[in-house]
Amino acid sequence: MAAEQLAPLRDLLHRGPEAYGFRGQVWTRGRVAAILQLEFGFSYHPVHIGRLLKAIRWYSQKLARLARQRGEVAIARWREDTWPVFKRGCRTRGRVSSS
Repeated sequence: MAAEQLAPLRDLLHRGPEAYGFRGQVWTRGRVAAILQLEFGFSYHPVHIGRLLKAIRWYSQKLARLARQRGEVAIARWREDTWPVFKRGCRTRGRVSSS
């Protein structure tokens, strides 16, 4: 993609994915590829999309791996109290009693 085409790309991305019919506010490489195809008629490999985004200083938007509502105390309690009981129950169900 030529330098004169990179300038409008930033403006297109600022409109947001929902302006192009995507759900959510996250640009993925696939979505950017679809917009490039729509607006400029070019198709690119996802790796190259990353290079184009880097060239216009549009850094990747990665989804959070952990939920914001994550309750660390509740998780620790479940690991200590519930999981061992569940694990023991699974072991005893698989055995055949010798009566």
